[in-house]
Amino acid sequence: QVSYGSTNAKLSNKDDYPYFSRTIPPDSIQGAAMWRFIKRFEVPLVTFMYQEEPYGEGLWQMVSDASSHVGEAWRVMPVCVRYMPGAYDVEEAREKINRAIGMAARVILMAFTADQAASLIPIASEMGLIGSGYQVVGSEAMPYMNHKGHVGVGWMYFSPVSRGRLFPRFADMWRNMTAEDVMGEVAMKHYGIDLFRNPLNLTKV
Repeated sequence: QVSYGSTNAKLSNKDDYPYFSRTIPPDSIQGAAMWRFIKRFEVPLVTFMYQEEPYGEGLWQMVSDASSHVGEAWRVMPVCVRYMPGAYDVEEAREKINRAIGMAARVILMAFTADQAASLIPIASEMGLIGSGYQVVGSEAMPYMNHKGHVGVGWMYFSPVSRGRLFPRFADMWRNMTAEDVMGEVAMKHYGIDLFRNPLNLTKV
């Protein structure tokens, strides 16, 4: 299995997921970057808002563990927002945003998926959490909000994916690959691709 968007760090455990691979970095990279951001810019106090599901909880746990490891758990204060994929409870969101405002931190880290951010950000903007007086930094799933009119100058987000100096070679590799390179007889033997319970030649696509 190859995933383009599964970022949960637990999937890196090859004992549990021996046949899983991905083309996007795990959240452990992003979580480490969040803590380094706090340390690098000497942020004294941070409110960490996250959604109550594996993506948000995973990022919060990584930052929490990193801060605890160096005896600075007090530096990052959590605000957990219930994951609401259906009807979005605006009043519940307002209560969580008020809690974040009451913590008095001027730097807010947010870890939300795009769908949840689309509901939360306008409310946060209306209540003054996003704007003058606060620096909000979103997780990698939130950059598109920069084009929605609810955030202005200073909006930041983490991006665990970049085009480094070796990217041209990576792009060339994909441009030159053919199906034979992956599913051909030589490739099948070399990579052991066909060692599944149900052989690939019996699979319907």
